[in-house]
Amino acid sequence: MEGEHFSSALKWYWNQLTDKDKSLDDPFIKDYFRAYEENILDVETGLPLNGGCKSRAIAMAGLFKVYTGYLTVGKVYPYADKAIDSVLKLQFNDGSFGDNLVKGAMTINWDAIWVLRELDIMLKGSYRHSDIVQAGNRLADFLMNVHRKPDGGFSFHPTHCMMEHNSIKTSEKYVESDTQGTSMSLRCLSYADEWNLKIKLFSYCVY
Repeated sequence: MEGEHFSSALKWYWNQLTDKDKSLDDPFIKDYFRAYEENILDVETGLPLNGGCKSRAIAMAGLFKVYTGYLTVGKVYPYADKAIDSVLKLQFNDGSFGDNLVKGAMTINWDAIWVLRELDIMLKGSYRHSDIVQAGNRLADFLMNVHRKPDGGFSFHPTHCMMEHNSIKTSEKYVESDTQGTSMSLRCLSYADEWNLKIKLFSYCVY
């Protein structure tokens, strides 16, 4: 049960229902979430680690995908506080996110800050909000200092632009920005601005 498949299948089913039939008491919905929460979710970390995933950073990226399913149906994510703790532990001293298997990848950076943002919204800022704000600021500094390129945009990789996308070569190894790196970086920066300015700049959005 991969996170993206989990949420995509759930969204398809949910959208087939009429408004009056959409309910968390729907037998399929109950069984669907029960399967995840009993078989995949690790209650100690709040991450989907029990399916065999060996990397907490990758499990966090899985949570990014899974949580969109919870948002689709309006269901509260269990052990959100544990998940916040786990994601915050993934931040390196330089402000990027990852672990010993995945370090500082742009997708991991965005996944991490998105998960923190959405769980913070769900908990209405009641758990470690100041730590989340600090994490956002540290990531923003990292992106501005490492991923920002002389052309003003942001690169997907720390030192150069994205060279492949979905197995298709898109560029040579240039020290310049690219659309994917810029888009993800701007989202991360906008979340930090939301917390610092106390305004909501973007609604729920995933790539």
